[in-house]
Amino acid sequence: MNSLGHYRRWTIFLILLLTIFRFWFCTYYELIEDESYYRLWSKHLDWSYYSKGPVIAWTIYAGTALMGDTVFGVRWISVVLSGLSGWMIYWLGSRLWNERVGFWGVVIAMTLPIYAVGSVLMTIDPLSVFFWLLAAHLFLNAIEENRWYHWIGCGIVVGLGFLAKFINAIELLCFLLFLASDPEKRRRLSEKGFYLMLLTVALGTLPVIYWNSQHGWITATHLQERGALNHPFQIRLGETLQFLYMQAVVISPLYFLGMIVASFLSLKVFQSPTVENRGVRFASALFLPIFIFYFILSLNDNGEANWTATGLTGGILLIANLGVTWVEKSSRAWIAVLVILGFALLETVLLHDVVRFGVPMKSDPAARLRGWSDLAQKVESVRQPQDLIIGNKYQTASILSFYLPDRPTTYIPKTERIQNQFSFWPSYELNKESRGILITDSIDEIPDALKLQFATIEKVADFYRQDRGRDLKRYQLYRLEKPIGF
Repeated sequence: MNSLGHYRRWTIFLILLLTIFRFWFCTYYELIEDESYYRLWSKHLDWSYYSKGPVIAWTIYAGTALMGDTVFGVRWISVVLSGLSGWMIYWLGSRLWNERVGFWGVVIAMTLPIYAVGSVLMTIDPLSVFFWLLAAHLFLNAIEENRWYHWIGCGIVVGLGFLAKFINAIELLCFLLFLASDPEKRRRLSEKGFYLMLLTVALGTLPVIYWNSQHGWITATHLQERGALNHPFQIRLGETLQFLYMQAVVISPLYFLGMIVASFLSLKVFQSPTVENRGVRFASALFLPIFIFYFILSLNDNGEANWTATGLTGGILLIANLGVTWVEKSSRAWIAVLVILGFALLETVLLHDVVRFGVPMKSDPAARLRGWSDLAQKVESVRQPQDLIIGNKYQTASILSFYLPDRPTTYIPKTERIQNQFSFWPSYELNKESRGILITDSIDEIPDALKLQFATIEKVADFYRQDRGRDLKRYQLYRLEKPIGF
């Protein structure tokens, strides 16, 4: 075995150890609203959905079919995918540089706050990251061996990534950027394999296109609103600063700084491409397009902190290589490396359960994973047989559909306006005997639709969702009776 072989053994050990821990830890917290929402999607399998492609629903359907309709059943595939993604980071680092870079890339990924916490949640990000990394490997196979099945395989995986998270389509731009910068491989752009990959990806988008053609292209409208592009684009530096702040928090400030520094250094490499700097160019190509895309959007609106999660894989490899190179040049650099890793690890440990470390509940970033059983218990104490269960928004309705004891059908207020995926499912039908309860976190606000549907709307409870005796969020319950028009 070569002198770097022990890095492979340590990588396998760390991934297995962390995966075992995550199988336990994934049941430590309750589902978040989005997970319960996607779980409902899996009960209504379709070609696509209001805001996302179908892969998240297909995955949860498979997970719960195999392991039961439980928190573990919803999440276990996310844990498996996170372990596989860790191995692919190692493999990619080893291919582009050496096993040492691959190993430290895995260590960085394990201590990256957004990955450490997100790896146990069944959201679109673990799927997106997994397909992103797998496609990167298949792309390297394709440009090196130029076999048609590598190009088609890469196209299939990019397509699956798109069906999980639409931003994965940008990986084609990443590949184009890398090939354009590589004198040796640039000829692949004019060969049929590259266009075979593009055709395969295009075929992979058909489920989303077909579903949207049947539903008024609502996903395009939603994405426009989500990116704050439904109004004139305005440069607001405050939004950009908020975006950068959020990225620094979820990535870890020192890691984030390292990615920015490594990205600037990579610009020189693109100006003078060689075989030796191929790894830096490929990792930069995986990172920069997504980050720049969301940075430009942040000039108008800061967006969500997790939107860049997919492209961070390239940033991780950049700082892993930078750190290894730094240490090879100076033994004292180990001190700085350990400080950076230690800071990120501390932040990650705190994020897993900040309440145990004395952080106030109001500052707990994991509050959205707590107290849902308590909410369901309080709703159940007020609920009567045959009550319609109506949440003021899809998050409330989704979480109650999972945590109420009988797993009832839940609803949002019935309107003609398309609001979310609930708008495409059968809603409640009223008759003179109908009655229900509204569960809302919009204090002292009754949806206009319900005012037009029920003559009697009476507040019956006002309480906080709690965890460990601490208040998390305030809710109100209203009894709905005497439907209008009967």
